[in-house]
Amino acid sequence: MRWSGVYGIVLFWLSVLLIYGKHYTNSVYYSQNALETMFYNDTVDRIFGSALSTNTNYNYTYFLTVLDARLNLWNYFFYLSIIVIIYEIMKQKKVFNELLKNKKYFLLVFSLLQVFLIGLFLTFMKDNNVWYFTPALPFVVYIIIFAAEYLFEKTSFYKYIIYSVLIFTFIRHFLYLNNPDTTLNNFFKENKFITESKAPFYFVNQPHQDLYLHILWQNRLVKKITLSEMNDIENGIVCLNKNTNAYFTESKKACYKEFCFVSIQN
Repeated sequence: MRWSGVYGIVLFWLSVLLIYGKHYTNSVYYSQNALETMFYNDTVDRIFGSALSTNTNYNYTYFLTVLDARLNLWNYFFYLSIIVIIYEIMKQKKVFNELLKNKKYFLLVFSLLQVFLIGLFLTFMKDNNVWYFTPALPFVVYIIIFAAEYLFEKTSFYKYIIYSVLIFTFIRHFLYLNNPDTTLNNFFKENKFITESKAPFYFVNQPHQDLYLHILWQNRLVKKITLSEMNDIENGIVCLNKNTNAYFTESKKACYKEFCFVSIQN
């Protein structure tokens, strides 16, 4: 397919999205349509800190933090793999162009570029979360496997280390999946005025995704409002940050972490 055909398909898709895509009158991103949300709020806006972001500073240790959070013990194998790969390349005195021509190293070089470029880009984004690094994780796995195969040939002891960590990881995840965190579920069970009410939900501050998902599961109206619009609510459940819940000191309320649900009935 020629590039003109590709451009035509992209232009057609963007046109369909702009004309028939969802339009918003009350978006949490303050956007007007799906196109603006995708190409501005979910990209450009996150680099400098979106309107919904709780991050006020850059996290320059993001790369190290996300590896520790997502890989746990395996992040040490990743660091070891990088050392082994650098040693192997220096030992063979291969230049970058030679590595790309060698089928054995092509995917390795590609994986290294994916991991470090994505990590570097996300490090300098103001609004970043650990799951943003997910597209690079398969390449992290390949890097660890590549180094493991190299070390398997050098020493059999490394095999037993890898197998031991694998067994430990499977057991730990099995126990984790069979003992999930029920803190949020218990919160809603203990505060039935949130779930049993038929009143609509309003939120001033965007809650965490797990909390927001529970709100959506209630199949009721969910609307974003400003702080000044709270006085106009006659009946509803308002979700807002603890810093602003002093407006409703006499109302029924329940707090989960830094967010509070307040019942308003006038």
